Amino acid sequence: MEIEVYLERVRLQGEQPWDHLRQLQQCLVDLAENLAAWRREATTAPLPERRRQIARRIRQCWRRKRPDADGEYRLVIDSERIESLPLLPEQASFDHVTHLTIRRAYLSGITEGFSSDSPMYAPWT
Repeated sequence: MEIEVYLERVRLQGEQPWDHLRQLQQCLVDLAENLAAWRREATTAPLPERRRQIARRIRQCWRRKRPDADGEYRLVIDSERIESLPLLPEQASFDHVTHLTIRRAYLSGITEGFSSDSPMYAPWT
């Protein structure tokens, strides 16, 4: 997304760009802390490495680093035995993500942020 378009959207929402940037910076810190805690929970190989890769994918997706060829953002966790999903900070919006795929991850449950009760789930339905 072009920066001018993004900033205009921020202004239309009644936010000041610098305040918005500070909020994004704090959100990134919170997301990194949550992902690091989730990674530390994994103690037996190869789980730590798998979670490191998934955490990186989640962080890149939140930061809008790698859109697909069609310009859409997708988060795909497929055939990665990760046993659980990380807790996502409440303020970490993934509303730009148009597709969420979680398959064969051997999950014991779905954490808030990835559940259908979460406000972040709306674009993934």
